[in-house]
Amino acid sequence: MAHLKAVENKNKPQQLKASKLGLMKGLYLRGLEREQILELFRFIDWLMVLPVDLENSLTIELEKLEEENQMNYVTSFERKGIEQGIEQGIEQEKTLLLRQIRRRFDEKTSFKAQAKMSNISSTDTLEIIGDWIIDCTDGVQFLTKLDTL
Repeated sequence: MAHLKAVENKNKPQQLKASKLGLMKGLYLRGLEREQILELFRFIDWLMVLPVDLENSLTIELEKLEEENQMNYVTSFERKGIEQGIEQGIEQEKTLLLRQIRRRFDEKTSFKAQAKMSNISSTDTLEIIGDWIIDCTDGVQFLTKLDTL
């Protein structure tokens, strides 16, 4: 059914989202075991890919459905693990950027940058900083840009 709906609604993202939600709701109604539902969710996710904004909207609707059925699509432990993984990834990206700053400019610039970057938690912002490392001609120019954040 997921494949048929994916093909049928290929260029109709709103309808694809509605179909995907309907299929996922149906899994709860059939009284399947949690693991069966999760495996089928993954399969449906793979077949029915939505634009990011619709996927986010679907996730909110699924969370409501989970609460109603007292069954988690992704457990709170899994969510916590995902959050920790994201935080670790951000810290690793900061470490890499600081290494690049130290090599591109100097230790003093790296030290100042580390203090300024300590509260950054956005990967988009870190990407911008990475571009500045390449674009700036010296550490002073780099730190000046960093002050704009």
